[in-house]
Amino acid sequence: DLKRVTMPVLAVSAQKDAIAPPASVEAIRAIVPHATVTRLPGGHVGIVAGRSAPALWQQTADFLSQRS
Repeated sequence: DLKRVTMPVLAVSAQKDAIAPPASVEAIRAIVPHATVTRLPGGHVGIVAGRSAPALWQQTADFLSQRS
């Protein structure tokens, strides 16, 4: 039962992602209600290695530092 997960959860979505569409990432909130969901411009790989990558890594670092 994932609703019992107590650890912080960060789910990342790309606006133009055909592999993990934004709606499927948003659905994580129904399974893990306290999850933080962020959406960035770009595609599946672009948010990790393209123009949106700095924003992704900064949000990830902020998320982790706020919870460590």
